[in-house]
Amino acid sequence: MPRAPTRRVAPAVRTSTRRATRTRARRRTAPGLDATAALQAMALPALSLLVGGWLAGAFAGGFVGTRIARQWRLLAGLVPGALIAVATWQWAQHMHPPRRVAELIMLLAIPMAWFGARLALRMTLPEPAVRGDAWRGHDR
Repeated sequence: MPRAPTRRVAPAVRTSTRRATRTRARRRTAPGLDATAALQAMALPALSLLVGGWLAGAFAGGFVGTRIARQWRLLAGLVPGALIAVATWQWAQHMHPPRRVAELIMLLAIPMAWFGARLALRMTLPEPAVRGDAWRGHDR
């Protein structure tokens, strides 16, 4: 069977300079709520406060992880820093913050957790002295 000829349609004339977007492909969010644009428009002091907060969290996580661990104390202090670095990578994939902000957090999270863990290791209290003539684990 012969095919029916297709009719060619002239391309639509654009009347505005605004870029046409597909509405189906866009994510549905609340009107006026665009966190990515807000991150891109942040001033330098606000971005430095953001980086400082994440790094302070890595430091505190390393400190607390080391203090509550019974074995593998330094490794337990480094785990929060690694988790923050991975979470920052995921955040950067989703929200698209300024590149330097994500890089700083990812690169400095583990060293800050290490500093917190080292501080916690230095602050450990000595074991209490045993009273009396109890055996102390070695010959005198």
